[in-house]
Amino acid sequence: MIVRVMKGIPLMKMRVIGVLLLCLLYGNADCSASQPSAQDIIAKAEQNFLKIDSYRVDVSRIYYRNGVAESREEWRFFFKAPGLARIEFMFPKKATLVLNQSDAWQYLPEEKKVWRRGINGLKEEDKMYVAGELLKPYEIEGWGLPVTSKFGDRLRLRGEEVVKGSRCVLIECSPQASNPQQLKLLLWIDRERLAVVRKELYKGSDLLVSRTESENFLEIIPGIWLPRKVVSTIHTEKGDVIKELVLRNIEVNQSLPENAFQFIPPQDCELMKLP
Repeated sequence: MIVRVMKGIPLMKMRVIGVLLLCLLYGNADCSASQPSAQDIIAKAEQNFLKIDSYRVDVSRIYYRNGVAESREEWRFFFKAPGLARIEFMFPKKATLVLNQSDAWQYLPEEKKVWRRGINGLKEEDKMYVAGELLKPYEIEGWGLPVTSKFGDRLRLRGEEVVKGSRCVLIECSPQASNPQQLKLLLWIDRERLAVVRKELYKGSDLLVSRTESENFLEIIPGIWLPRKVVSTIHTEKGDVIKELVLRNIEVNQSLPENAFQFIPPQDCELMKLP
C-alpha cells in the first residue's frame, strides 16, 4: 500500500516530503539554518540603498492636525553622494538651499538675503553634522534605513506579517541599556523588495510615539524600490500630527546639471553668516 502511494507522488513532492522527514528526525534548528537573521536582512537592505548614487525628486508635504490640513509645502530635491544637496522651494515661498563640500547656502529671493556657512576644512563628522541639521527637516523617510547592520545584538527578528499587501519581516531594534531615553524601533521590511513598509517608535515597551507607512512603491532601477507616498503619524498630548509626503518625477542615478550644487550670491542681496 505504501509503495503504491509513493509511486503516485511526483519527484518534486517526494523531495519536499524528504526534507520534512529530515526536519522531524533532526529538529528544526538544522532546517531553519538558511533563514536569514535580522542582521542579514538589514545588511542586504543597506547594500540596496548604497546603490543610489544620486537622485532628483519633486516633493509635496502636507501637515494635518486632528484631521485638519494645517500647511502645505512643495520643493525639488537634488542629491549626490557623498554629501551634495540642493533644495529648490516653490511653495509657500521661494527659497534655495545648497550644500557642497566647501559651503552651505540659504537664499531667500523675496527678502534678498543670503546666508552662508563655510565648511571647508571641517572634520568629516562635523560636515555630516552640519548637513544633517540643514537637511533633517526635508528628510524623505522610507528612502533609507534608520538603523544599520552594526547594531548587532540589538536587532532581533520577530517573525513575519502582511502589511499593506506586502509580505514583511518584522525586526525590532531595542534601546541601548546605557541610554534610557532612547526609543524602541520596529521595522516591517518587504521580504522581496527589501524596502521599509512600516516603522514604529515606542517609548518604553508599549507607548507608541510615531508610525510611518510607505506605499505606491516603484522599481526605479532594477532591485531598487522606492515609495511614492509616505505618511507619518506623531502622537502628542494635543492630538495626532500627520505628515504626508507625495513624491513625483523620481530620477535615480541620472546625470544632474553641473551647476546643481554651486551657488553664486546675487549682487543685490545681503550676505550673512549662517549659524
